[in-house]
Amino acid sequence: MTLFKRFIASAMALTLCLALFSGCEKKKGNGTANATPTPSAGKDSSADDKPLTTDFVAKIAGQEIYSSEFYYFLYSGIREIYYSNLGNVYDDSLTEEENYQKMLEFLNSTAEDGKTYKQKVIDRTLEIAAGFYAASILCKQEGEKNPDNAITQKEIDDMMEMVDNEADYGASYYSCSRDEFFFYSYGMNVNDGKRYTETQMYAQKHEELWAKENGYEFNLTAPKEPTKPEDLDKDASDTEKEKYQAAMDAYEKEMEQYEADAEKYEEALGEYWEKFRGFYEEALTDEAINDYDISTVRYLYVSTLDKDGKPFSEDEKAKKKAEAEKYKQLADDGLDFSKLVKGFSDSETATNDLGLFDINKYADSELTVPVDAITWATKNTTPVSDEIKLFSDDTGYYLVQKVGYTSFDETKGIVASDTTASPDIVKSNVEYTSLAKLYNDAMNEILKTEEFKLTDVNTELMASLMDEYIKKNAE
Repeated sequence: MTLFKRFIASAMALTLCLALFSGCEKKKGNGTANATPTPSAGKDSSADDKPLTTDFVAKIAGQEIYSSEFYYFLYSGIREIYYSNLGNVYDDSLTEEENYQKMLEFLNSTAEDGKTYKQKVIDRTLEIAAGFYAASILCKQEGEKNPDNAITQKEIDDMMEMVDNEADYGASYYSCSRDEFFFYSYGMNVNDGKRYTETQMYAQKHEELWAKENGYEFNLTAPKEPTKPEDLDKDASDTEKEKYQAAMDAYEKEMEQYEADAEKYEEALGEYWEKFRGFYEEALTDEAINDYDISTVRYLYVSTLDKDGKPFSEDEKAKKKAEAEKYKQLADDGLDFSKLVKGFSDSETATNDLGLFDINKYADSELTVPVDAITWATKNTTPVSDEIKLFSDDTGYYLVQKVGYTSFDETKGIVASDTTASPDIVKSNVEYTSLAKLYNDAMNEILKTEEFKLTDVNTELMASLMDEYIKKNAE
């Protein structure tokens, strides 16, 4: 269940930048990315870390939901509301400024229920934060009842040390204070980050306990095949032959046990995955492949950029398009497309990967073909096809062919790599998303109880935090 054990924000160790549409562009200081993280001197020392934020947006079971956490979860609130209504958060065909304006227009528009989407984001973000705190509170209660389910002080101390190390490293690398680095990366100071991290540890533990209690835990270890004795030398002595035979007898018994254990393991694993088949089949449609499934394409890239990365003239681009169309015609006439890719693609990796790319909607891999090519491949219900289509973007032309398709049970055609496309990966994606939904549904029911009713809700503070967040990400 490795995918289900992902943290919402993995104890602050992940680089989930708060910027909606751009990565970290902060200029490096005098530090080096390869340096060993060490405590910084002067303004970078922990002595200069700001104190914990004390203002809060609401209370749940008497526990304050601090503004720093609400601000942090605004990323999830915006993304969730934006994506569920528009289908995408970032449009590659638009500039950064155009994408930002698109987001702003959406947030200020009004939904059918009369609420602005900005207010919907605020409401959803508060729900996320409330669920986060409720899970933490429940975990602490469970730990008090059953010490085996408690988080130890050593575990907390070790995690706090990780946060300190990250703060020291970021401050040294970017030549700034620890708080400046943390706020740039997470929207909160270091001490707020430590508090968030500890709360996250309890929330994550509750999620794991819930999964175990509801039968969604698979912790069996696959049996290890025994090692067969090395072949006996033809000139071996009688004593050596006796030892070899004894070793072979032991090996055969071990193999017999291994095969029995392996059969039981595979049977148990199969039963576990069957719990998720229904969730997988719910996503099946006639018009497009299942979102969980993985399509594999092969592409030939013809660049329209010069050696300095500048675009060619329109006449030169037209020649490049004609070149791409010539390659397509050669493939249509029967020439092996993989050989064309290896011989003529401008992709730097074509020689090694032969232009193969696995399209997994749940992977954070960088796209190597245009978005419309991804759409075409994933909406094409034919698992494998000889058809080759021409696509383009600002960098060049792409000939794309769908060569593989991986579902819950099998792979048809070929894949770029077993590590990026396999039925086990599809199953893991289904497991992760369906468990997240089931857990969220369970938490939503808990939040309806009197014990976890929200009190002291500060609507004005939440609105101001939302405005601050939008303004910051416009800079």
